[in-house]
Amino acid sequence: MYRKIGSVASVAFALVLAAPAVAAVAASDTFTIDISRTVVTVPAGGQGSTVIRFTEPPKLEDTRVDLSVTGLPAGVTANFFPPKPCLCGSSILALQTSASTPVGATTLTVTAVTRSTDPITVSAPLTLSVTG
Repeated sequence: MYRKIGSVASVAFALVLAAPAVAAVAASDTFTIDISRTVVTVPAGGQGSTVIRFTEPPKLEDTRVDLSVTGLPAGVTANFFPPKPCLCGSSILALQTSASTPVGATTLTVTAVTRSTDPITVSAPLTLSVTG
């Protein structure tokens, strides 16, 4: 009923050799967010900015991403220029505070989601420090 096609050791060896190749393929499908200034210090009522760049594998370089930022304190607005950059490019994140923005440091999260049928989501932290 059963037919021997090889030893258990050779099958196990083949599985061990195949496992890293699968992981390497998955790792090459992602990208990272590189933030030029990870701490942006802005006076209340003022503005500040930082540049968002990406490190991507060649097959993703022409892919566009949707950018967003979460964790903004009251009275702070954020805009990306351009808002949907290609991974081979960059975007400027402009942060505008109001006079009523609370003084102190807040950790924000910058997120990029690829515009594709199988989206990849990557995030990076950024600290906003509002001074009085």
